[in-house]
Amino acid sequence: DLAGRLEGQLNQLCLELHYNYRHNAGYAHTYREAYEVLQLARHIHAKEHQGDREAIRLTVGSLDERFHHVQEEIAPWTRQPLRPVGVGDVMEEVSAGEALLHHLYYDVGIKPHDSGTELAPPPEGGPELAPPPSE
Repeated sequence: DLAGRLEGQLNQLCLELHYNYRHNAGYAHTYREAYEVLQLARHIHAKEHQGDREAIRLTVGSLDERFHHVQEEIAPWTRQPLRPVGVGDVMEEVSAGEALLHHLYYDVGIKPHDSGTELAPPPEGGPELAPPPSE
């Protein structure tokens, strides 16, 4: 189910790029990369139907790396709303695709890369650690 949903989401992402983001610099190159990501998702979906979880594990890492590269490329882009495709803009499509991809990671037994959760800094001039509770 996840493989099929991921393929559908990435197809929707490519359609959103095709119809509403062509005016951005570097579009042709980035669209080609996004389409390659879609092709990898199609491959994973086909392997899922064949029950080949090892092929899925091997492909999912490559898909993740390329997916995040496309995500970085399109982050600053602007949208010309010529034809509505999904529910929102391209970054909403990317977020939905990313969630499905990471869920697929867990499904095939791989931990996705560490998101590097940023820790909040201590207040200005305040202690770095909270005082221990008094008894």
